[in-house]
Amino acid sequence: MNPNFYFLNRLNMKLKFLSQCFMLAIALLYSCKKNEKEKFSDHKKAISEKIESWLSTNPGFSNNQTVMVEGNEIKLAQTIEWERSAYFAETQTNIIPVRIESANGKLPIFKYIVTILDDAGNIIECNYYNLFTKNMASESSEQTIITPDLFSFKKIPKNFTGAIIKYDLQNKMLLSRHYDSGIATNETDNVLTIKNTNRPLDENIAPPDPNCYFITIDWYWQTWVNGVLVYEQYIGSSTYLFCEGGGGGGNNGGNSGPCNFTLAQAQAELNAITYERNLISSCSPPIYPPQFTSYPITSPRSCSTGVVTLHFFAGITASYTAFFTGAIQKDGANIPWKWNTFQYNTTNLTDGTIPICFGVDKNVTANCVISGDRLYANAHVSFNFIAKVLCLSGWTPAPPYTGSFNQSFEAN
Repeated sequence: MNPNFYFLNRLNMKLKFLSQCFMLAIALLYSCKKNEKEKFSDHKKAISEKIESWLSTNPGFSNNQTVMVEGNEIKLAQTIEWERSAYFAETQTNIIPVRIESANGKLPIFKYIVTILDDAGNIIECNYYNLFTKNMASESSEQTIITPDLFSFKKIPKNFTGAIIKYDLQNKMLLSRHYDSGIATNETDNVLTIKNTNRPLDENIAPPDPNCYFITIDWYWQTWVNGVLVYEQYIGSSTYLFCEGGGGGGNNGGNSGPCNFTLAQAQAELNAITYERNLISSCSPPIYPPQFTSYPITSPRSCSTGVVTLHFFAGITASYTAFFTGAIQKDGANIPWKWNTFQYNTTNLTDGTIPICFGVDKNVTANCVISGDRLYANAHVSFNFIAKVLCLSGWTPAPPYTGSFNQSFEAN
């Protein structure tokens, strides 16, 4: 036998054996990864089911988006898109997009429900978040910024410019933060809804039943600084079905307003107004300059505190917030920030609306004093609110709501 032939034959057999081993290793590795992926997918599904079950039994959960349209509080149905759930194992955080329903289905997603679990798998925190960026229409951009770091406010990506607004499960705002290239600013943000009286209905929307009609709402993202509007972006438009008497379309709005009331009815509603003190306060974080060579450094500061929330008929509310501005200074790396200046600016309606034909006279003053160690700015706020009716004659104002409170703002 030719020695070369024998050698080549043995070599081919070894190469074939090694090739088979390699293919088997690849198959085993793929199988392991596939099993791990399936296990993670099953785990993510189990977490979503747990959250869904938990929400369904939570008495504080509201699966509606509440908007104000021409003085009427409207509850719009929303859908939690469970199939798009994203689970982040390192932080045990689950993030799910929430779509606000519309007859034309054109409103982009800007709302999320974020849930945090403990090591035992128990739900320890669950909130709604609104997320706005200047390129909201970009799906790829959305996917790159949706992370637990973003919603925890602890580590904001350097490429993030926009707003994050945190709400509880009843859609009550808890916190608003605005960022420019990952750096916190002193702006605050909100969502504005306005009835569009000129926009025609889409052709594919069927005519409504008798006593029902469609309404189109334009949505805007607004940014404010010290009560002044500095930026507004159109989000989109959505169409809803409304029926007289509160039926139809999943809403409970109806089209009756206070101007349809008799004098006696309007006076009764006026006298039934209740008030609530809401002293949730916040300040913009200190801003470090991009580059500095020595101390001291200074930073502008914007603070706010809730004053009064008025509760009208049909669940309509109007909340007023007092705004303050000042400046803080840091004299060294290990020295805390301290107030240099602090003053009261204004008090504005920041959430909800005043019903049609009703009005509110307000008088808010504040005496501001910086503490001796300059670590705190203290404000003594006095207020007087009087509700009234505008569309009828012969009414008497509601009893005034008068009071005062003290609020302290830390420099840090």
